[in-house]
Amino acid sequence: MQDTPVVVRIKPATPQTQLATSEVARYIYLRAGQVPVIVDQPPSGGAQIVLGLDKALGPESFAIKTVGPITRITGGEPVGLLYGVYRYAELLGVRFYLHGDVIPDERLTKLSVVNDTGKPLFERRGFNPWGGHAEGLDAWNAYAWKSVVAQMVKMRMNTVLVHAYAWKPRFGLANLKMSIRMER
Repeated sequence: MQDTPVVVRIKPATPQTQLATSEVARYIYLRAGQVPVIVDQPPSGGAQIVLGLDKALGPESFAIKTVGPITRITGGEPVGLLYGVYRYAELLGVRFYLHGDVIPDERLTKLSVVNDTGKPLFERRGFNPWGGHAEGLDAWNAYAWKSVVAQMVKMRMNTVLVHAYAWKPRFGLANLKMSIRMER
């Protein structure tokens, strides 16, 4: 790529907007091989990824639009912005699965020109892992849970439904009480 893009972050930052900023920079690096500079104010020229919020979009909705060298990724709330960043990564060729990301080997020579919007079709979106067997969720450790939850956000999921057989003390988990709460 000729012009390394600049990522313009949101101030004041929330945990979700900080993650969105670092993730867009990370996926641009992974696809184009250049580390974007992260700034607080847009420069006067050059390629830019500008992150923002717009309440008119709805809580988990996002809009991505490229005009000239500037791509704006906007969310209705911080989680919507994060979903927009992951959609932008998909438009750069990245694929997200529960087991991890798939990054194409070929480097991009230029960033995509985008005009995309998205909003959830359903309020609750997620998956339902089964327990009670050797590969089931009751055999997962904290690392496995954190890995799956991190991938769920990239796939714009917000719910985990746990299907477990608590009466089977196979793994010594008969008295396990588990609660996972994902917040916006």
